[in-house]
Amino acid sequence: MTINVGWDYDCVLPLFKKSENWEDGANDFRGAGGPMRADGQAGNLTRQPD
Repeated sequence: MTINVGWDYDCVLPLFKKSENWEDGANDFRGAGGPMRADGQAGNLTRQPD
């Protein structure tokens, strides 16, 4: 198995966290303040208007 350096969980999680605005605020797995609103409803990840 080939591992792509820089694409493992620990490397990409911070990027995903920066992109989202989780409804309950940031935690170990979720981000806050990013351009995409995220809430507890599956499949409901949308871009917030500028």
